[in-house]
Amino acid sequence: MKQATSLLTLFFLLISFFASAQVRVACIGASITGGHGITNPAERAYPGQLQTLLGRRYQVSNFGIGGTTLLRKGDSPYWKTQAYQDALKFNPDIVFIDLGGNDAKAINRPHYGEFVDDCRELVRSFSRLPSHPRVILMLPFKSFETDTSQIWDPILVREIIPRMQRVAWEEGIEVLDTHSLLVDRPDLYIDKIHPGEEAAGIIAKRLSQQVTQQFDTTYDLFEHLDQSFTPGSFYGYAAADFSLNGRACTVVKPKRVADNRPWVWRARFWGHEPQADIALLERGFHIAYCDAAELLGNEETISLWNTFHILLYRAGLNRKALLEGMSRGAVYALNWAAANPDKVAGVYIDNPLLDMRAYAQQGRPLSGDIRKAYGLDGSQAIESFNGSPMDKIADIVTGAYPILVLCADEDEAVDPETQTLAFEKKIRSAGGDITVLMKHGFKHHPHSFPNPAPIVDFMLNAAAKTSVASSRTGEIRADWMDRARFSDGGEQPEGRNVLWYKQSARVWEEALPIGNGRLGAMVFGGVADERIQLNESSLWDGYTLDPNNPESLETLPEVRRLLFEDKNNEAVKLAEQTMMGRPRGVKPYQSLGELWFDTPHLNPDHYTRSLDLATGIASVRYQHEGTWYTRESFASTEDDVIIVRFTADGAGKISSSFTLRRQQDAEVMPHPTDKSSLILKGRLPIKDAQGNTRGLRFAAQVKAVAVGGELQLNNDVLSVAGADTLTLYIAGATNYPGLRYLDEKVLDFPGRPEDTCATRIARAMLRSYDVAKTAHVNEHQAYYNRVQLALGTSQTAEAEQLATDELLEEAKKTGELPPRLVETFFQYGRYLLISSSRPGTMPANLQGLWAWQMNPPWNADYHTNINLQMNYWPAEITNLSEMHLPLFDLTEALVKPGGRTARALYGADGWVVHHLTDAWGFTAPADGPQGIWPVGAAWLAQHPWEHYCYTLDTAFLRQRAYPLMKGAAEFILDFLVEAPAGTPVAGKLVTNPSYSPENAFILPNGEHSVFTYGATMDLEIIHDLLTNCIAATKILSVDKGFRDTCLKTLSRLAPIRISETTGRVMEWVEDYKEVEPHHRHTSHLFALHPGNQISVTGTPELAEAAKKTLIARGDDGTGWGLAWKINMWNRLHDGDHAYKLLGILLREKTLPNLFDNHPPFQIDGNFGATAAIAEMLLQSHVPLKRNRFEVQLLPSLPSALTTGTVKGLRARGGFVIDLSWEDGKLTEVRVFSEKGGKLTLRIGDHTASFNTKMGKTLQLTGALKRARM
Repeated sequence: MKQATSLLTLFFLLISFFASAQVRVACIGASITGGHGITNPAERAYPGQLQTLLGRRYQVSNFGIGGTTLLRKGDSPYWKTQAYQDALKFNPDIVFIDLGGNDAKAINRPHYGEFVDDCRELVRSFSRLPSHPRVILMLPFKSFETDTSQIWDPILVREIIPRMQRVAWEEGIEVLDTHSLLVDRPDLYIDKIHPGEEAAGIIAKRLSQQVTQQFDTTYDLFEHLDQSFTPGSFYGYAAADFSLNGRACTVVKPKRVADNRPWVWRARFWGHEPQADIALLERGFHIAYCDAAELLGNEETISLWNTFHILLYRAGLNRKALLEGMSRGAVYALNWAAANPDKVAGVYIDNPLLDMRAYAQQGRPLSGDIRKAYGLDGSQAIESFNGSPMDKIADIVTGAYPILVLCADEDEAVDPETQTLAFEKKIRSAGGDITVLMKHGFKHHPHSFPNPAPIVDFMLNAAAKTSVASSRTGEIRADWMDRARFSDGGEQPEGRNVLWYKQSARVWEEALPIGNGRLGAMVFGGVADERIQLNESSLWDGYTLDPNNPESLETLPEVRRLLFEDKNNEAVKLAEQTMMGRPRGVKPYQSLGELWFDTPHLNPDHYTRSLDLATGIASVRYQHEGTWYTRESFASTEDDVIIVRFTADGAGKISSSFTLRRQQDAEVMPHPTDKSSLILKGRLPIKDAQGNTRGLRFAAQVKAVAVGGELQLNNDVLSVAGADTLTLYIAGATNYPGLRYLDEKVLDFPGRPEDTCATRIARAMLRSYDVAKTAHVNEHQAYYNRVQLALGTSQTAEAEQLATDELLEEAKKTGELPPRLVETFFQYGRYLLISSSRPGTMPANLQGLWAWQMNPPWNADYHTNINLQMNYWPAEITNLSEMHLPLFDLTEALVKPGGRTARALYGADGWVVHHLTDAWGFTAPADGPQGIWPVGAAWLAQHPWEHYCYTLDTAFLRQRAYPLMKGAAEFILDFLVEAPAGTPVAGKLVTNPSYSPENAFILPNGEHSVFTYGATMDLEIIHDLLTNCIAATKILSVDKGFRDTCLKTLSRLAPIRISETTGRVMEWVEDYKEVEPHHRHTSHLFALHPGNQISVTGTPELAEAAKKTLIARGDDGTGWGLAWKINMWNRLHDGDHAYKLLGILLREKTLPNLFDNHPPFQIDGNFGATAAIAEMLLQSHVPLKRNRFEVQLLPSLPSALTTGTVKGLRARGGFVIDLSWEDGKLTEVRVFSEKGGKLTLRIGDHTASFNTKMGKTLQLTGALKRARM
């Protein structure tokens, strides 16, 4: 797609890109930062190792100076160093400050009264930089020094660290407890103060984690807490203190919130041994506490904590908490967990009390409190007491959450044998997940570890594993986590062309697409956590505007003069200043939103997910604990909704929780009038120059219809429990006015998308699921079943069990293409066109219908210099003519704005489109000089003509196609200029300015340029357009004067030229050398494909030059670039070379879900490849007299496809053709003639002509003889 306009420009752009893209990280510090005592500190001190971990996207600079202090009045202030000044000039994006250690020396202690101010000012000196960096304080590392006058650890702990934590709290910046990081590793120190190389690696890893962790940057708990509170602090973090039912509560928020908003719930002893809590705050966890001191986990505790949980959940924290209980705190934590197993992510307990009965029977000091909390009188009551975690093993195990126990083997307060070890045995026997870490030689205190790494790792892993989809927050990304673990895959589903897989999708490019042209979805197939990403084809940012630059018309003559005088780059500079659109680009197509849901199924067996191309249904099927579950998803055109159906082979087995999500500009809420629906709605915030909001409104709704079970709504989560079946109806809508109304001068188009969603769902629910499914399949197959392709023999038993991604991997290993994979890839392209382009919808864009981002690559716009056109190459030949119609709708919508652009920029009649457009009728040059390419409309006008040639629909030609073609030609007739004397094509008509997308050439003086006049592609497109206009005027018997003008212009048009040096088709008017000889565009062979000016039988000399051109271009390229080359090799009747490139495309440029990979994903490669496979078997582009075309049978059949059949391909002239072949030889032909008339067939060098009758089938042998009936 978009590239720099010259190698020099490209060079500077790349420098600029990497300079801007690189994240600059400054490491500020003293000798530890500098790498004291480490060999090769530039690479092996922690900043150097951090650089290695972060990679090239980051630039880490070490500004460490040994012996320096944070204190300005210290014995060696960092403030006075050149390194400090250099760090400021570095203008970093991230700053790590590792100072304070040297401040612990006795000589510096008198100045501690100024430490906070000095620390604050150091932080602010970086915060004030233009880069507004993320500043992170690092607490001084553990010192093992015993000399109290030096860097003595008690001083660090008592004096330095609390002051640094205070500054972090007051300034709202991050602080890392690096003091604890090496607290138990004196063996990794070079001396008593300086960590060695291995320790530097540990430090670098921790800093790397902090840099790269994904955070939820928009959420602030305190803004959502429905509770008045008193602000406070907790070790440098902001806290909220409040009372709940008379009980003291505290919540601490991190500086940056981790994705999914995890939180730790301290059960007792707030603030005791806080090192794990602090470490988790660093990683974005919240910490919470609700005091239930004397209640010891009784029913009052459970009730109080339920209220506390609801409060924090409604404020936006994750539904599942990580519970933390020290000593008797374990009773509180586990008793609540037993009562709320679905709300627990994990439990960490430390020297825990777990069996209060055994404890009380031993006469321990807490016995009286236990009796009081539970109302127990006498020893008999104690004997029968069953309120301990030890008595609730089954309830605890039900939650399937992990449990970590720290146990001191010499605990004098809580007996390990009757508590921890007995509990461990019971949990394991019940199938629970428990880990016990013994602390040998320790008593009841201290709890935790000095270095809390094992606890922190446990919490991080537990949070990740139990992060249920309906509670997830943070940035929406391509990747996805399904908590389910897949032990074995299921069997291949029934059906000939089915994509299938043995695990759920881990990234968006593995998900499976469904769509009805307007509404689309990517189905990930998750079990524990499912993601269905949604699109609505009209959800485009932007609005209708006038982007035309009036300076263009004034400077156009000068641009042309400069180009004719070979002052190419002067012309580029002037054109870029005066001809570009205002703005210079378009706004993106965007994702509508996402449906996320979770189930309790973590260990599925016999899992299969699939997409049946013949039915348009995406399915998930698996077994869990003996029950088979099935989920079907499809986008119904009949009902204009997406339907998802859950079934199980047992009653009451279906439970799930759902939510809707969007990255920005939307809110999710319960539907105001429907308790079984969620609604997502919003408006794009774009404003015009006057400050008026112009963005589209949009909405999505999901409605759950359950048979049996119970539905509940909690904020933005809809839950279903114990249902027999469940059906989801998903609708999406915008208030986009439609392509016909783009010129409406209104600030906000009418319509409430949320009402539209409700209406569509209500209508869809009028019929049963089975009726809706049948209607969907029938409607889909009415298009899909028109073409059937069978290649080769059946697969081996081993190959039959290879899933689609495995089949791709096997092809990569062997270098061979299984014919069944080629079949499926062909039909997949047809499926994608059916799904993304239906009559009345928007046309397929760069990603068809499917995009998960707010700003997808290249805006997922309509690129008219190949990509949009390629999307529709398979429409006619693969019998999907109706899917072509949205392109014509868009083309017609561009006539008015394109006419304004033609007049404003060129003073021309007709209409023009440059190299891209959008849903708002953008027709001006965009992006850069490469956008000044005014033949986009001329190329688009080929498509309605092709539609006519295949269908012979004269009414369409008269009413729609010819007006578009004529308007595009009128512009061209005005735009063409005569090449002056002294030029290679003097006296001929050429385009000026001109450009060959998106390539650059080398001028005789060595400069690189992109602008010229008379680029070959321009001339070929114009030849195609004028030729077609001439034919159309004859068919319609209209516009003789216009026809004569076209004929005269054609006679004067500069010809396709062959290089005397290379024998190749010249790309430009001069025989320039290319900057990129293997460029992805092969623009100058437009006349070979998709045009028909060059052909093997009609212009053999040009065909040979085209072949040399393709050989020089090479056999590599982008996905879509390869698809174009395959079509070109087909037109040269070299099936084996075409098939070779198809193999490269499938093996190297195809994603696991068979999406084409530019990279990144672009759908045009899928469509181009489907057209190419069709043209291996059938071509009809070579013109004959009287607007007839020669139909070529098996013109480019690869030797690898020796046997096969195809039914339903279309040929120009209104013919539908079935073919069969064996051993590379044609055996049978059936031709259905829709309109009648003369038919000329070719097989190899043999031709035969037949007179056909309308509505009749001609049956022939492989020798093109009439078959005996």
